Amino acid sequence: KQWYQRRVRGGEPEPAPEMVKRSDIDFMLEESFLDVVKRIYNQLKDKSADFVCSAKLNELLDLLGLDERLAPAVQFVQDKLCPESDVLESSSSAEALEAYAIVWSEIWEKIRAYGFDRLCTTKLQDLLDILGVPDAFDGAVEMVQKKICGVVVSKREISLSPEMRLQLSDALTETAKEYAVTLLKKYMKFIICSSRLQQLIDWLGIPDDFDGAVEMAQELICKAGFLGSEVAIRESYLQGYLDTLLKVAKQMLALGRVYVCSVDVATVLANLGLPEIMTSVVVAAQNFIC
Repeated sequence: KQWYQRRVRGGEPEPAPEMVKRSDIDFMLEESFLDVVKRIYNQLKDKSADFVCSAKLNELLDLLGLDERLAPAVQFVQDKLCPESDVLESSSSAEALEAYAIVWSEIWEKIRAYGFDRLCTTKLQDLLDILGVPDAFDGAVEMVQKKICGVVVSKREISLSPEMRLQLSDALTETAKEYAVTLLKKYMKFIICSSRLQQLIDWLGIPDDFDGAVEMAQELICKAGFLGSEVAIRESYLQGYLDTLLKVAKQMLALGRVYVCSVDVATVLANLGLPEIMTSVVVAAQNFIC
């Protein structure tokens, strides 16, 4: 069975990222299973031992709000918490892992069918909803997303690999410098330094999510004193920049990955109807996709 193929425009098969090997999938399966078991264990250990050890499996599943497909994992944890109890059935780690592997393979197939490109531009919670995967399996989906993309696109925070963080920080800095130059061409320095952030965003005609880049631009002009200076990159700056970068990347992928990776930035801007001020963002999105 071909685990690692995806389809691109035109229906031709394209190999999945080289980083995803069979050994990687086996590792992610085991790590995901351990993550689920730890969650179940931490939830049940806080309950009354008498209740946990006397409860039926369905009662524990209802209590934990878990899918019945996780019954073997719950039973395994119950066995560990109640080694001397009269639990009707017992489950070894191998049996629980084997049962979980069936669920894991279903999740992997859904992710593969969804497409690795879109996987890397979809927030985790949105991805769970789109794939129809219960929240209990968010660790499994998150693990795949992080392995393939180097980034977990969460609703609340960024989880980036060091390489991706560096690339994103560099792109954000270049964008901030571009905004600073644009502002200085149109407005006097004292006007820029005395203006509210929202006013600067409106003048530039860019999305509000880029407020971090604009604030950095204002700091470069007003505090650093010259564009060669460096300013601190806050986590919130990266979050807003990443959110908008992913939105642009989604629009670009709708045009076709092969296409956007073979044309120049001006053509992409024209196709998406984006202003020239978004050039650095499109370049960053192109690097992210291609």
